[in-house]
Amino acid sequence: MQRMKNNVTQNVLCTCDFNMMFTYVYLGWKGAKVLLDTVTNLEANFSCPLRGSFYLVDSGYPCTGGFLSPFRGERYHTQEYQVRG
Repeated sequence: MQRMKNNVTQNVLCTCDFNMMFTYVYLGWKGAKVLLDTVTNLEANFSCPLRGSFYLVDSGYPCTGGFLSPFRGERYHTQEYQVRG
């Protein structure tokens, strides 16, 4: 666990299916190291995406084979969520 500004935090990697049901949960290291540890640890039983498929991840993870992250700092679809007068 990390201690930041008097708050205790824990990094968690989760996957879910299209029904928004969790299919995998892993507690681990700081930031992108959670992903690296999950993929390289055989005891973690993580199912990597099949060739041609990918997991959509947040911008804290690297954009690498099988894992697609957005550009850092980019706000997607903001025009669709603006309050209209």
